[in-house]
Parts: sequence; structure tokens; C-alpha cells
Amino acid sequence: MGILERKRNEEEPGGAGNALELDLDLRACPTCRRDLHPWERTCPVDGSEPVPRKLVTGDFPPPPAHLLMDEE
Repeated sequence: MGILERKRNEEEPGGAGNALELDLDLRACPTCRRDLHPWERTCPVDGSEPVPRKLVTGDFPPPPAHLLMDEE
């Protein structure tokens, strides 16, 4: 079975299944919004249970201070 596979769409007449879907099992922490590996059962930072990445929405935390500093 390949990574890309055709999904049947039951709403379309005949269930043509013309859409491709790529399931990467992307997970993220709902608290700190950190991307997690598929094998991680809890967030290493705060211990939250991971959720699918597409469910993590809202405002993202500000970037870390060291990324905002000017290089001189």
C-alpha cells in the first residue's frame, strides 16, 4: 500500500473518489502547539496528550526572543 491512495467520496454520484489524501499522522500538542513525532504518546514539554495537527488552531505563541534579536 502506497502513501498516496484514492479515497472514495460517498457524496459524489457513483462514489468516483477523485481526491487524493496524504495521511502523515501529523500530531501536535494542544497546549504548546509543538509538532510531535507519531510515536510520542505525550508532549515532552508539558505532558499533554497529542491531537491531530489540523485540530490545533488559534493564535500561535510569540517567537522566541533569540529569533527576534538583530545579528550584529
